[in-house]
Amino acid sequence: MRKSRFPQFAAALLLTVTASAAAAILGMAGTAQAAPLGTLTLTALTGSTTAAPMLVSATTSAACPSGYGQNVGLRVGTAGSTTGGLLGLALGAGGYDTAPVTFSGGQITRSLAQGLGVETVANGDYDVYVECFGVSTGKHPDRFQTTITVTDGSWELKGGGGVPTPTATPTPTPTKTPTEATLVMSPANSAPAGTRITATLNVTPATLNGQFHLLNGTVSLSSGNVVNGVGLLTIDTLPAASYSLVGRFTPLDPAYAVSTSAAVAYTVAPGQTNSPTPTTTSTRTTSPTPTTTNSPTTTNSPTPTESTTPTDSPSPTPAANSGNLPVTGMPLMLIVGSGAAFVGGGAGLLLAVRRRRDQVVPSGLPQWRD
Repeated sequence: MRKSRFPQFAAALLLTVTASAAAAILGMAGTAQAAPLGTLTLTALTGSTTAAPMLVSATTSAACPSGYGQNVGLRVGTAGSTTGGLLGLALGAGGYDTAPVTFSGGQITRSLAQGLGVETVANGDYDVYVECFGVSTGKHPDRFQTTITVTDGSWELKGGGGVPTPTATPTPTPTKTPTEATLVMSPANSAPAGTRITATLNVTPATLNGQFHLLNGTVSLSSGNVVNGVGLLTIDTLPAASYSLVGRFTPLDPAYAVSTSAAVAYTVAPGQTNSPTPTTTSTRTTSPTPTTTNSPTTTNSPTPTESTTPTDSPSPTPAANSGNLPVTGMPLMLIVGSGAAFVGGGAGLLLAVRRRRDQVVPSGLPQWRD
């Protein structure tokens, strides 16, 4: 009796069909896990997992597929995972399927730990990616992504697509037009304390306006304005001392530079006390004014009486060291005596004349007539 080979043939056929079906299924699965849409360029190669924001910017390598350009979101998640948390705001202005998409500025607000929703990020690999959405098509199955590696609280880029964090370029300081200041003091070099001192600051260019500070080294003494290149200050309160004076000019126009004059050595001397000018007091001794005595009316006396001329009285000699001034001039008694003598003589002469008139004049001679 011959054995039938049908069961063996059926088993072989079933195995072949099963293998073909499995191959077809695997082929379909491979088509579903297509490659990412492109890479994501980050503006940092490394950073702290808690620093916010995590990135300065992130840019896709191409535009979102056509029909998926209404919304985009920047996310982070465990490598290979289809879910992750946002690193900032989702953008919804549309048109993201026409050009590469960039997230920057206030559009990225979270740290890596905040995006993952954890306090401490475990060591391992994580994907930073951008998803594209359409109004009617929903989310695209693929995404733009870049992988990073976390080690002990810090992350670094694992594979291409990053650029160094940009270093801020310092803004160059604009070059200012130089100015020149010259300080002139009056009086020059020195002055007594209490003297009014004038400080003049001459500025070049002479058309500038600004402020004038008078300094003793670095200590400000006074300040004022500069008008058309000239500043004037008057000081009368500088104490006696030695000074090193400089004038500093600060222009109003920011296009011009501040300038400081050369130092001027200046001395304020102690004030001098003037001695009082001696006053000479001259003492004048005035001789007494003689009193004029009116001559008495002459009366006819029978016989004139001759007056005796008084003897000059000697001038008193002042006692030594008495402190009295010496008596000078003619003695008073001599003056009185001389006057009396003149009066007596005159009276005698008058009597003699009258007697002669009373005598008879001889004939032939002219008669006396009153």
